[in-house]
Amino acid sequence: MRLFTFIAFMLAGICGVSSVAMTALASSTKTQPPIQLDITGVIDPTRARYVDRVFDDAEENGAPFIVMRIDTPGGLDSSMRDMVKRILNSSVPSVAYVGPNGARAASAGMFIAASANILAMAPASNIGAAHPISGSGEDLPDTLSVKVTNDISAFARTIATARGRNGKWLEDAVRQSVSASASEAVDLGVADLIATDMDDLLVKIDGKVVTQNGNSMTLNTNGAALEKINRNTLEHLLSFIANPNVALLFLILGLIGIIYEGFHPLSIWPGVSGLILIALTFVAFGSLPVNWFAVGFIFLGLALLIAELWVPGFGVVGAMGIVSLVIGGFFLFAPFEAPDGVTIDRRVSIWVLAVVNGLVLLTFLVVFQSAVNARKIKPVTAGMADMLGKIGIVASSLTPNGTVQCGGELWSAVSEDESIIQEGDDVQVVAVNGLSLTVRMISKAKFSQSRGDA
Repeated sequence: MRLFTFIAFMLAGICGVSSVAMTALASSTKTQPPIQLDITGVIDPTRARYVDRVFDDAEENGAPFIVMRIDTPGGLDSSMRDMVKRILNSSVPSVAYVGPNGARAASAGMFIAASANILAMAPASNIGAAHPISGSGEDLPDTLSVKVTNDISAFARTIATARGRNGKWLEDAVRQSVSASASEAVDLGVADLIATDMDDLLVKIDGKVVTQNGNSMTLNTNGAALEKINRNTLEHLLSFIANPNVALLFLILGLIGIIYEGFHPLSIWPGVSGLILIALTFVAFGSLPVNWFAVGFIFLGLALLIAELWVPGFGVVGAMGIVSLVIGGFFLFAPFEAPDGVTIDRRVSIWVLAVVNGLVLLTFLVVFQSAVNARKIKPVTAGMADMLGKIGIVASSLTPNGTVQCGGELWSAVSEDESIIQEGDDVQVVAVNGLSLTVRMISKAKFSQSRGDA
């Protein structure tokens, strides 16, 4: 019996160990799907952050390769360089696909596409036009243009050497803004192949051998299904606030909140909300071509509107403030012009500008003006001058001198006509002489009427 029990336990143990071993073996041999990410729109820090995160995930999860679908007119040089460095130094090989039909990899997009191990293009797509320009879309000054062009040309040649591409053509795309169609790019040795769509791409790159960081890898795409990774909530938020219209709205609302807090101390939430919106605005400014002179016009406009609340007149200062706000908002961001002549309008919408200025004007008229009007209707006085017309009670009989309790304090007083006023009688202040009050006695009926009038 004991022998039978021992054999049963041994068999159970063997089965358990085998099950664990098979599970571990299955998980270790399970292949991770290839990753797809989309690089679309203007290249900016939010896109660079997205690419960096996806490559981190791919390396951590052991993805076999990454497919980057590209359709961009270009963007910031700094963000492009961050993306290229991440692609070149990743342990995971990459495939760039300029698609679908009608897509382009222009300007900064050309460098990103060329940095991939394999560059494929849709039949009706194009690549190139990478001559450097300023963030406002204008040509750089001659000396600076030469320096920047030489630097970016060298960067293009470096990418071409790393990926075995036509370095001469990539350099011409920088110096002469040349561009090529998909078929021309393949003939020139810039692109590797043409694929009609993602499925066609996976078929055509199956079995291709690529070298990444000195390691040769074979792409096995037969039956592979791409796992698409989209931008996360934070990246969408950063992209949202980097919109020129949103950035201007946040700036104006933030400043209004801070100014409101100044007029109404301890309101708390307007000031805190204003600071948060201002902080988000400056985050957005990091991804936009900001004209800081225009920011100055916006601050000047708000200052003039505040001054209008205190300066007597018929609104000239306020009108100048509104004009300053319009000028600042209109020129706050410059349009981004890609070298191939395609312009991406980064200016604030005229309609948004009108709404923002209307909001500012309404706020100042309704909220701030009411407070100032109250001060203009009843000027704030303090000290002895504030005692005129107040009602008090005789604390010690006036014969004709004595004391009066008035305004919560005890004052020396004298009766107006030197008559005797008894203790406890009601009096009204008619004059102030130094630290002494001149008062007259009032009847109970007159006292009640005076309080009603007050």
